[in-house]
Amino acid sequence: MKEVINGKESTIIPIRSERKITFIPGANSKGNGDFHFIHPETGKVIPVSDPIIYLLHDSIQKRESVLRKNKDWFDCPPESLNKIIAEIVSIKDPIQRIEKTEKWRKASTILYYRDIHRTLREREEITIDKLLPPNAEGLLRHYRITSEVEKGGDFLNAIEHAAVNFMREEKLLIVIDRYIAFPIPIPMKVINAIKNLSKKKRNKLINDLIRSPHSPLSKFHLIYLLLQCNHDINVAKRFLLDILSDEGQKEFDAFWAVLDWVNSEFNRWTEVKKWPEHIRFAMVWAHTHRLYILFKSGGVTDDSIIRSFHIYSSAIISSETFARKQDYWFDVAHPRNINYISLIIDGINYITDNNKSLISQDLKEIINSRISKDDETKLPDLSLLKDSSRLSNFLNSFLGFSRDRILSKFIDFKDAQLLSYEGLKELVKSALNKLENQNDNIKSWFLLHAIIGDSSIYNNLVDQVKIILYRINYLDLFKKDTSLGIYSIGFACQQLHNLNNEELKLKIKDQLYQIAEYFSTLDFSQLENDTNIPEEFSKPDKICYKLIEMAYNISITNDSPEEAIIEFIDILRKLIDTWKVFIPETKNIIQRLCEELPITQSQHLWKLLVRLRAE
Repeated sequence: MKEVINGKESTIIPIRSERKITFIPGANSKGNGDFHFIHPETGKVIPVSDPIIYLLHDSIQKRESVLRKNKDWFDCPPESLNKIIAEIVSIKDPIQRIEKTEKWRKASTILYYRDIHRTLREREEITIDKLLPPNAEGLLRHYRITSEVEKGGDFLNAIEHAAVNFMREEKLLIVIDRYIAFPIPIPMKVINAIKNLSKKKRNKLINDLIRSPHSPLSKFHLIYLLLQCNHDINVAKRFLLDILSDEGQKEFDAFWAVLDWVNSEFNRWTEVKKWPEHIRFAMVWAHTHRLYILFKSGGVTDDSIIRSFHIYSSAIISSETFARKQDYWFDVAHPRNINYISLIIDGINYITDNNKSLISQDLKEIINSRISKDDETKLPDLSLLKDSSRLSNFLNSFLGFSRDRILSKFIDFKDAQLLSYEGLKELVKSALNKLENQNDNIKSWFLLHAIIGDSSIYNNLVDQVKIILYRINYLDLFKKDTSLGIYSIGFACQQLHNLNNEELKLKIKDQLYQIAEYFSTLDFSQLENDTNIPEEFSKPDKICYKLIEMAYNISITNDSPEEAIIEFIDILRKLIDTWKVFIPETKNIIQRLCEELPITQSQHLWKLLVRLRAE
């Protein structure tokens, strides 16, 4: 092979064959290939064309030339590329030159995405393992950042700096395409570079962007860019209407399905788990955006994306089940904190920050219909009650900022004020004050669930929450109303990891056992006929799942996954001993945990599974 690359014919005799094969330098008669040979049996001319074989050339200049022509093999900044090329071309052993280059090629994110695009375009089968990038560091290089970049404003500055350097390497269209993958504002220097183009070039660039496939995230970025560049506002409105349409909601559902899966898989990836939270979030969103774009450009429908990723996600237990990092879990960019309504509000807040002309009266009515409950009350969607101020924002993204300013444009001003950070805090204070005197006020428990859930309590309300949760007899609330009991002890279990109070934890565990004992004495056939009890709380299997969820929330207050699992098992054993209905419901859960958790965690579960199988 080395001889033919250097311009000499070369002959070999394959093993178990007496026929010679001659490799001939240069293209065949059709002009294809870097060299060719004639098949010894069929006589067919076989061209061989892979630029990497030029690394066998004796000339260092030829080797360097082929590497520079194929810079995408390395997908890195110019200064790094120069060092890598100098190192490779100077290696004396030709096989080592190729092996080192091939290692870079396999780690190239550009080549990886290009290969997925080809696979989808040619309608070839693509397996789930192919949907993860080949190399973690290669993914960072693709965006010209490192895992050492600090969070918040420092991360925004790092992206700005990376984008500026990238503009020196690539066309502006490629730069924009690369940096609209994050849930942060487009770097302002990129916007300025677009503005500084001639009108003809700017219009061509914008038209190219408009024609490109987009994710729900990049549509907001495109609208922002159109407004910043004073492009036809009707085009921006058209894209916003797309987002607000039924099809737009389906696109979000598909995008979120990919986001949830990518997040879970990245959290299983050893190299990625070493990254700081903000870097992991950035790469999760960027890879999700790219996969979604590739699927859409490859003709995959949103329904197919939703269906496929639902199967992928439900087929395996989340990597964060017992190994939950609190800082990561409680961030605005985590998929669990993202929904269609919140993205609409946060996205509109982002794109209209310095532009008031986009939202016409007809758009206001459409937005109002999207963010309001689908009933006659026209109250804001319940998902807007979630107080995102209780979440971190490591990326300094446009997600999760106070929404009252933007909401006041679309809903009643008083409702918008209630949904501001201060308004939500006042609702929580009011709910807690009512519960001090009337602990069976189900509306107050519901508000605590909706606004706070498992997020941290406001600092000046922590002591009040501890006192209320400790004083309550949750069993009495269950006897009054099953829904009331579920909401009250459910909220208490969610808050244990925030309150860090062992005495409260022991009390709630004891109450959980008493509640299980109480349900073991009930005749559920009567409950199922009671129209005052919601269906999900009138069947024993549904109650079991709720109590198992509470046992889980109690157990994850522990510092390590192993400690959490041991306590989870202990609680389940006592619940099973109290109410045998738990056996079939618990067996399925434990079976999956045993099969899918890391061995360091699952080893604690097998003894319980053996018992459940035997009973």
